[in-house]
Amino acid sequence: MKTNGLPTGTKQKDNKMAKNTLGTILIVDDNTINRLLLNISFKDSPYKLIDAGDGKDALKKLKANNDIDIILLDLNMPFMDGYDFLNYINTAPLLKQLPLQVIIVTASRLIEFNATVAKRNINTDRVVKFFTKPLELSDVKTLVDQLMQVKYKKNEEQR
Repeated sequence: MKTNGLPTGTKQKDNKMAKNTLGTILIVDDNTINRLLLNISFKDSPYKLIDAGDGKDALKKLKANNDIDIILLDLNMPFMDGYDFLNYINTAPLLKQLPLQVIIVTASRLIEFNATVAKRNINTDRVVKFFTKPLELSDVKTLVDQLMQVKYKKNEEQR
């Protein structure tokens, strides 16, 4: 039996400690409530969730967890913003080779994002979607499920 195209029986009670997951999501947002809401929206999903409070923290988590598939990325954060984080993962030799997909979740508008990445010459090839806050959490979850389903099918075909 499948749910959202993904096999059932892989869900764990404590999602962050799940051993048999179908993918890993890195949630990067300086706002604790936003991170909590995203975590709650994925609580019954078969994904491992990792939280980071800013871009620097996210880089540490990314380097320590080579199984991250999707990054839910806020843009406006202290220490290292989402733009610098995105630029870093696209230029650092070890990170630019990882098959990461980025979903932007921000209060910024798309026109501002496009202007900033153009001005700062940031590669956006890994950005698959842009969501403006306040988020429709079901839309974010649906997209993540679709992306993970594609990855799951590719992995099954390679076996």
